[in-house]
Amino acid sequence: MGNFDNYHKDFYGDEHPDIPLGTSPADAYVRTNMKLKKEVQKLDDKISLVNEAVANAADEASRQLETAVNDINGSIDELSESVDTRIAGEASIINSRVDNIIAHNDDTEGNSELIDIRTGTNAITYSSAGSAVRDQLCGIKNQVDTVFQKFWNVFNLIDIGYTMKNVAFKHTNPDNGNGVIVTGTKTIVIFPVTPGETYYLTQLSSIYYQIALYSQDMGFISSLHSYHSNHGNWNTACSVPDTCYYVAAVIDDNYKETAFWGLQTNYTKWSEGYRYDTENIEKTSSKAANHKLTAHSNTISASGKLELNVSDIKENYSFSFTAKIPDTFSSVKAGHGIDALYSGMYVEVTAQEVKFYRYHSSDILVSTFTHGLDIQDFITVTVNILQDQSSEVIVTTSSGSFKCGNKWQGSKGTIAAQAVDCTLSDCSLSYYCSDYDKKIWAFGDSYFYEYSSDRWPKIVIDNGFTGAMFDGYGGRTSVQALQSLNKCLSFGRPDTILWCMGMNDSDTNNSVNTNWKNTFDILCSLCDEYRIRLVVCTIPTTPTQNHRYKNDIIRNSGLEYIDIEDALGVDENGSWYEGLMSGDNIHPTAIGSKVIAAKMMAAFPEMLG
Repeated sequence: MGNFDNYHKDFYGDEHPDIPLGTSPADAYVRTNMKLKKEVQKLDDKISLVNEAVANAADEASRQLETAVNDINGSIDELSESVDTRIAGEASIINSRVDNIIAHNDDTEGNSELIDIRTGTNAITYSSAGSAVRDQLCGIKNQVDTVFQKFWNVFNLIDIGYTMKNVAFKHTNPDNGNGVIVTGTKTIVIFPVTPGETYYLTQLSSIYYQIALYSQDMGFISSLHSYHSNHGNWNTACSVPDTCYYVAAVIDDNYKETAFWGLQTNYTKWSEGYRYDTENIEKTSSKAANHKLTAHSNTISASGKLELNVSDIKENYSFSFTAKIPDTFSSVKAGHGIDALYSGMYVEVTAQEVKFYRYHSSDILVSTFTHGLDIQDFITVTVNILQDQSSEVIVTTSSGSFKCGNKWQGSKGTIAAQAVDCTLSDCSLSYYCSDYDKKIWAFGDSYFYEYSSDRWPKIVIDNGFTGAMFDGYGGRTSVQALQSLNKCLSFGRPDTILWCMGMNDSDTNNSVNTNWKNTFDILCSLCDEYRIRLVVCTIPTTPTQNHRYKNDIIRNSGLEYIDIEDALGVDENGSWYEGLMSGDNIHPTAIGSKVIAAKMMAAFPEMLG
């Protein structure tokens, strides 16, 4: 008892309303259990009341929802019936009007809109609305077609004029019978012609004239040249081929009023053709010329040459020389820079051998092949310069053909063919380059020596970055590079120029190289004029070459630039990171070229193509 009383006091305090002190544990248990049952019963009663209230509320909500849904469905039914009734009424009215129009084409009283449609902008009243619409739309289409055709004709003729200036005439020389040099005093005239027709030329005084034939899609076919002195007689005939749709001519402005072209019964003054000021053709042209050059000579005597003026491109081009052999054959040379100091190369085909020469102030024999041909009747020498600057040379004559190759190290001077100690007749020289189609043109110097693996262009090309045309040769200055760029622009138009020029234009201790700066300014203006993106490279200073002033100009020009000097770690003394500069203190080592190549690929990934 005492222990329970102590527990009782600890748990309940001094008293408990239902269990007084002194109650036995058994009695306390019974009393407590009864009390708990009563409380549980009260709780169950309250839960029952709550459940009943929830059920009643749910029933009421369900009844209200059902009533609302029925009301909405009733409204929808009424609205649907109303809409159907109105649509049926409107459809009946429309059908009645359409039936009236179909059944009574001329009876349109009350249909003012339809009557108005019948009157066209040309004030003509048509028999029906449909006729009015169709006839006027046809007229509009014809006007659009006419305007488009006029625009297209002008577009084509501008491109022909551009091609004439830069392909048919610009590279030729009147002294060898291949054309005239176009200057600002000349006028280019274009005449549409009928394919296969014979046209005539007449002139009241003695002049040179040049005629170029063009296909329907503006492709250059051929050109004719003559010293003209027929003084009004229709005795100079020009039979245009079946593929010719345009004939273009160039003539001095002093003679344009007295020169005539056409059929003998229907002729035109040269001044009345589509005329172009030769100084403005390049600015108005929307397209570049095609990439082929040709030259022809009736005879090349001993040491005589046939030449084509091309850029200093390094790869992906081809040239071919063909001639008849009227007597005995000695040898013929064909190359890019037969006598170009430092960076020319050519092949010489003799009666027994094919020889590869470099020209570096004198002829340097590189390799020799025995062809085993009996060269007679004619000879054709074709030289293909490939992506890796290797070459394929194909010699063909009446007894067969022979093929050989060698690394090609010539990219300076003209494409030329030369007879050696013999006379050749019916001589033709052609040139074609596919790289002018590339969107990036890169210009450089000896750093562009792809023939060797210790120059960065070969490294990027070997890694798949083949999207750029490379133009350059060792020792080239910025002035010479700009000259080559101008030649390139006669063949095509890039999106981007990568300018890596300046190593051979060293700054003084006090100022930038004047020739480099003048060329740089001209280049910037040219790119602005033709909307060409210009990307410039800094030139690494060396212990013997100072380029700090030009690099400051480049870095502050606002142009995109690739900092090659920074990549090589050039310090204030012109020293590079150890191991990157070769012993000549100008060019990079193989590792140095890899560093430049890595910088180029990272900073100018567009070269991937």
